[in-house]
Amino acid sequence: MEGGEVVIREAVKADVPAIVELMKALTLTTSRAESDPNAPSPDYQKSFDHIKADPNRKLFVAVANNQVVGAVDLLIAPNLSHHALPWAIVENLVVAGHSRQRGIGRKLVEHLIRVARQSGCYKIGLSSDKRRTEAHRLYKSLGFDQYGLGFRIYF
Repeated sequence: MEGGEVVIREAVKADVPAIVELMKALTLTTSRAESDPNAPSPDYQKSFDHIKADPNRKLFVAVANNQVVGAVDLLIAPNLSHHALPWAIVENLVVAGHSRQRGIGRKLVEHLIRVARQSGCYKIGLSSDKRRTEAHRLYKSLGFDQYGLGFRIYF
């Protein structure tokens, strides 16, 4: 990546293997479904097709030197509160280990903030594992406020 310009663009089908490889770095907790040796092989291409077909979903990649070095998913949700303004949520932000600390995560999130604003969203949010303190510093530096507790159930 030395000296290479980073371009943020919507993901294309050819990016799927690189995105899947990047996403492995996000797994801090494995669900039972992921751990099941009898589970069917994941159909990543089919999942990608569903994402691309959904007008409320945007999957972006960061590319440097013709290589996918980051990815992030954005959901823009229609809404019945806040004067029917949509809201946006960020999911699965990841940057390749060898490309971290170079502003790529910042560029990806700044891009999502622009997309959410252009889409008329009244807010953009995200959740982050409490162990990812470096990511928290990034989010706070971009104006995100820590505001609550997150709850989930893994299946």
